Amino acid sequence: ARHPQCLFLKGRALPYGAQPYALFSSLLQDYLGRQGEDKRAVLERKLDELESPLPQEKRRALQEARPILGYLLGIKYEDPRLQYLDPQGLQQEIQLALRDFLGVIIGPPAAAPVILLEDLHWADAASVRLLHFLRENLETPVPLLILATYREYYLTEGEEMVLERLDRSACEALAQAISQGKELADSALRLGVERADGNPLFLE
Repeated sequence: ARHPQCLFLKGRALPYGAQPYALFSSLLQDYLGRQGEDKRAVLERKLDELESPLPQEKRRALQEARPILGYLLGIKYEDPRLQYLDPQGLQQEIQLALRDFLGVIIGPPAAAPVILLEDLHWADAASVRLLHFLRENLETPVPLLILATYREYYLTEGEEMVLERLDRSACEALAQAISQGKELADSALRLGVERADGNPLFLE
């Protein structure tokens, strides 16, 4: 469960030739939530709520970011930047839009902001460039914790924690916990544990 005073955002990279910026598209979708409402209406409402208490300069920056954030979410906006910019120009607009957006939502009243990026080893090149840009240029009023999970990846900054493989009993206990009380057939449990080979992410 998420603590109401903790801003927690999760993005996940996708394998097999995912669209550019897929890591951050999923993070934005996590911010919107799984609502049945029209995606554009949800985005507009949430950005309206964010903008209302902001000073004019930040409000203008967030307004300019709307079509770019919508682009990452697959929402169509009539904006000349999306029609006429070359890939490098669009990349710059996306970087600035994410910087301005995250700079607004990270901070009081939310405490202890955390961004979880899963399966970084699958991240597309555009997402990786954006991540490095944010690391260098994102300014937040409170410390931000970024956690990333990956199998093998070129990590050049930050702290790395290597997780050892789980033994068989730990795998079985985790599988039982994931099943949420549903009875697992012995053959299915054995097959799942063997295929996971001690990796809890595979077991899930």
